[in-house]
Amino acid sequence: MTMFQDIKLVMLDLDNTIIKHQEKKERELIANTLGIREDPNFDKELETMFRENSKHISPSMRIGEELFGLIIEFIMPSLKKHGLKGIDVLKGIEEVNTSIQMEGSKELLDEIYNKGYKIIAVSDWFFEHQLRTLKRLKISEYFERLYCWDDYYPKINKLAYKRALNGINSNNAIMIGDGYSSDIVSAKSMGINVIGFNVKYPEKAKVKADIDVEELIHILNFI
Repeated sequence: MTMFQDIKLVMLDLDNTIIKHQEKKERELIANTLGIREDPNFDKELETMFRENSKHISPSMRIGEELFGLIIEFIMPSLKKHGLKGIDVLKGIEEVNTSIQMEGSKELLDEIYNKGYKIIAVSDWFFEHQLRTLKRLKISEYFERLYCWDDYYPKINKLAYKRALNGINSNNAIMIGDGYSSDIVSAKSMGINVIGFNVKYPEKAKVKADIDVEELIHILNFI
């Protein structure tokens, strides 16, 4: 059943939508890469940084590595004890990459591509890092363009979606993602059709996706 009509563009979030992170393993490898052994504070702060860094970023910010390094230092005070800077953590994150494809992502990309839709990624992470990951996973060729926060604004700023639309009417686009504020609320504010993947809605959420799915493969029932 095709629920959405006249779709020309499919926007995809990457992390936790198309890309699945092996979080505990990645944190352990990052710590080892930085020469840190058995520091539970570092591990807890790193986990918090991945989960909450967007809370420290203004929607009007264009995020470069230097600025993000300072944000990391704010979230991870234990770095000082180890003689490290936030930029060291960022380099460690980019060096260690154990992410895999989310279940059903290849089938979804195949179907969207074969139907002739334009596919782009809209991500709150760095362009070069995401491009390397997509190439390693052998799915970069599906994407016409990657819009990342060092390329423009964080997704919570609707101007990021305006640029990603690139002249295509919002009614002719679909956003697929797991983030409540960045993928659901922000895209809906631009009039974009939204499919929420495994979304954790706030208790009093006023805005929801047009469709919610827990498995990517289920999206094929609607597009």
